[in-house]
Amino acid sequence: MTLEELHQTLVDGLRNIDQRFVANDQRLDALGQRVNGVDKRLGDIDRRFDELELRINEEADTRRRHFDVMVEKVEAAVRIVAEGHGHLETIVDNHEVRLQTIEKRS
Repeated sequence: MTLEELHQTLVDGLRNIDQRFVANDQRLDALGQRVNGVDKRLGDIDRRFDELELRINEEADTRRRHFDVMVEKVEAAVRIVAEGHGHLETIVDNHEVRLQTIEKRS
């Protein structure tokens, strides 16, 4: 093999390597774009998850407030019934005393 043939083989080999580097760079660029797209979608998913979590927490707070109001209403109703029961007990006790007084007279 002559020096010129060796030189040409070396030049052809280097061109081949350059072309492979260019092809690899293009593949890496395409991969980078895909990764960026995935990152963007993950960011969108994270944002949507945060929004959903906020809505769930707001709904939980609303339901908790509603439940607290309902508990207060039930407590007020039970208090009224208890007061009415106490009043009726006093009336029955008074009637019992009157009946015992009447029975003693008889």
